[in-house]
Amino acid sequence: MKRWIVCLVCLFVPTAVYAQAEVPIMADVGIFAAGVDPATGGQPVQSPTNYAASTWMCNQMKVSVPPTPVQQNPNEVRIDDPANPTLNDCIIPVPPTVFTSLPFATGYRVAVRLRGATTIAAWSVLSNPFDRVASTAVLPATGVRVRKIP
Repeated sequence: MKRWIVCLVCLFVPTAVYAQAEVPIMADVGIFAAGVDPATGGQPVQSPTNYAASTWMCNQMKVSVPPTPVQQNPNEVRIDDPANPTLNDCIIPVPPTVFTSLPFATGYRVAVRLRGATTIAAWSVLSNPFDRVASTAVLPATGVRVRKIP
């Protein structure tokens, strides 16, 4: 009789069910003007661009960006690698035209929204700021001379 009681108790003991986050399959990259924050309903400067996770270059060495100088005309978007967020990054292959199509301005920031098969995460916190500036100035002419042709 004691064996049955123990078994019945085992059947009715509640077990914890842990929710597991979906694996990201896509990322939306949004670029926000200075002072605009998606956490408060702000909208990106241009429609967010989607990048399939299969195109991300993950397991890259983590890179930190110093707050100064402000990055100008960036060409790379990095996020924490979902498989190892403490040590590695994933590079999202954003084409240069995404940045070069922005109007010249200062204080832009990037946010990323990950998508699973059935869910969409909230926008990430904003990145470090960056500026979209004109390309480097034309170098001055050298060796300028005048003469009279005989």
